[in-house]
Amino acid sequence: MKTIIMKTMMNTNIIKFQERWGLGNMQVFSYGNAKLPKETLIVNITSAVHCPSERLGFCRCSKVCYAKKCERIYKAYLHKNTLIESYMYLWDDKDLKDMLMYYILNAPVKIKYVRLNEAGDFPDQQSVDRWSNIGRWLYKVFGIKTYCYTCREDLNFSGVHFIVNSSSPNIKAHRWFFCVDKFQFNNLPNNAVRCKGDCRKCNLCFNSRYQGVIYCKQH
Repeated sequence: MKTIIMKTMMNTNIIKFQERWGLGNMQVFSYGNAKLPKETLIVNITSAVHCPSERLGFCRCSKVCYAKKCERIYKAYLHKNTLIESYMYLWDDKDLKDMLMYYILNAPVKIKYVRLNEAGDFPDQQSVDRWSNIGRWLYKVFGIKTYCYTCREDLNFSGVHFIVNSSSPNIKAHRWFFCVDKFQFNNLPNNAVRCKGDCRKCNLCFNSRYQGVIYCKQH
């Protein structure tokens, strides 16, 4: 009964919150995708078209970026990502936590993970530190693990409260992703760890135990 009352109050508050910010019925965060299970809540801090890592020259895969392609094809996805990107600078931590709690409590399945940066990357160090605090809160309150993908070589990820997947060896990360073409991917050594391209079949990105290189085949 207590949970139902809390959910009802949360739903009312979020409706008012979204109306105040002109979001209407927009789904700010999403549950999984074609490769991710529904128990993963996806949060994009920036859009792909405004990706800080591409702008700064850190991204090695900008020419084959899947998120950029999706934003180019699906204008509603681009609109949502750019709109949320602008609000990320305006929402305080309480706003973000309330929004996350709403999506967690109303999820179709129990949320186990929060994935940062399906598109885009961290805009600055303040964003890294902020999501480190939120990651700690998510785990403490809900037992949810947070993980990210980043190319930001210029930012400090030491001691953050989320799992770091990086495509740059210059970042202090839990593991590193190297994108290779189809020929290189098919001719990797037998002991090389290959990305399966389907997170429902693998959980290396979600945990902190494996620390090494994962090879990804370019789209």
